[in-house]
Amino acid sequence: MLPTLAATARGLAARPWTAAATVSATRAAVTCSHRAFSTDYADVAILGSGVAGAALACALAQAPELAAHKIALIDSADLTRRYSPATDDHWSNRVVSLTPRSVQFLQDLGVWDAIPSTRQHPYEHMKVWDACSNGRADFSAETVSSPAIAYMIEVPYLQSALLEVLSAQHADRITVHSNATVATPLARDDSGDTDAYPLLDLGSEKIAARVLVGSDGANSRVRSDLVRTQFFGRDYGRVGLVATVAIDPTQGNATAWQRFLPTGPLAMLPLSDTHSSLVWTLPPAMAAKAAALPEDQFVALVNAAFFYPPAELAVFLGNELDLDIAEEVEWRDEVYEHGVDLDRVVLPPYVEGVQDGSRAAFPLRLRHSMEYTAHRAVLVGDAAHLIHPLAGQGLNLGLGDVECLSRTFRDAASTGQDLGHAHVLETYARERYPVNAAMLTACDALHHLFGTDAAPVAWIRSFGLNRFNQLDLVKRTVMRATMGEVSML
Repeated sequence: MLPTLAATARGLAARPWTAAATVSATRAAVTCSHRAFSTDYADVAILGSGVAGAALACALAQAPELAAHKIALIDSADLTRRYSPATDDHWSNRVVSLTPRSVQFLQDLGVWDAIPSTRQHPYEHMKVWDACSNGRADFSAETVSSPAIAYMIEVPYLQSALLEVLSAQHADRITVHSNATVATPLARDDSGDTDAYPLLDLGSEKIAARVLVGSDGANSRVRSDLVRTQFFGRDYGRVGLVATVAIDPTQGNATAWQRFLPTGPLAMLPLSDTHSSLVWTLPPAMAAKAAALPEDQFVALVNAAFFYPPAELAVFLGNELDLDIAEEVEWRDEVYEHGVDLDRVVLPPYVEGVQDGSRAAFPLRLRHSMEYTAHRAVLVGDAAHLIHPLAGQGLNLGLGDVECLSRTFRDAASTGQDLGHAHVLETYARERYPVNAAMLTACDALHHLFGTDAAPVAWIRSFGLNRFNQLDLVKRTVMRATMGEVSML
């Protein structure tokens, strides 16, 4: 079970901080700055150069309050490489939906403009509907006076832009350790001495860090070796099947589409005028079958999945017979043309093809670290939380962590505090933990609410979804919360 927000708040509030702690932190900052090391020294060491880690490095590098602090970015990958697609019309299947607030943060870092404009695709509308009822909701950026609900971008382009900004603008501020192998386990002194820094053994050199930031993903070594806390949650027993699909360009592509099926949501998100990203939550066996279909049958199945009753889709994906799905769909389409007023059915752009090699599946999990901080260690991004992709909030939460932690470090440095002191790190945790917990809980609840075709539940959610769609004030508040403009608490 997930802990309630009230329990989370009580736990965080139960950690008292006194003026003495602040004085101690200031004293530690002074004494530590004169300490002699036999190894290299960093005020902040960031382990992991994914989007969250690289964004944190950019944010700290440009902060004037941290100009005298040494910052290190460490990763086993080659950080000199930049992403280059095979052709201009080739799209990565690793894409994210960024809220306007996340985009603003990247603009402040000077990163957004380093991404080709042809790879930034806003969408102004979103249409959501329930396959088991007539419930639906429509969202528009105009409702919240925003130019877009969100922006679609490929992760490799974003990652390359972050590393390019670091290299071109902050090379004198950030020490980058590329292709680095860090010995396991990470060292930690449990004596409680404020001078007992985390020690990273890179083989040819060692780095002692006043504070170590774990941005090293879901299998975080910082979390397991140093924070030593439970990464609680659940496996959904579903996978996310992703693909890059070519769509009919005559229909326009400024809308995100999501249909809730009993197996899980099916979403199509616009990448350009001609391509979209598909994310389909399915049981593993069904996903494996769909991923292995010939292109014409996969395309037919996707188009049908946005319109057909769930029972018919289950026949296609669960039938052991060697059905030709394309022929089955063509036959059923002829039947529906005579029995359904298609002019009254709002459907996404027609899928015409699927990019070679773009189909892939990943397991869906919910995870939340019980603690975000420990002695001179702190977690951000996927190292701290994993969320169901139905709301597209994973990377937005991670960038929220980064923005908060960089601000916390700036505030601490401006008053002479030790960046790794517990008081400083818990300031970050107290702000981010409840926010992340609220979003994880909301997405988990939606998954379970829409993951059944039981008639009573379907009626309740249909009524609720339609009623929600009529309440402009409520809809506006929810949109602003998911777009990062207001807190969900």
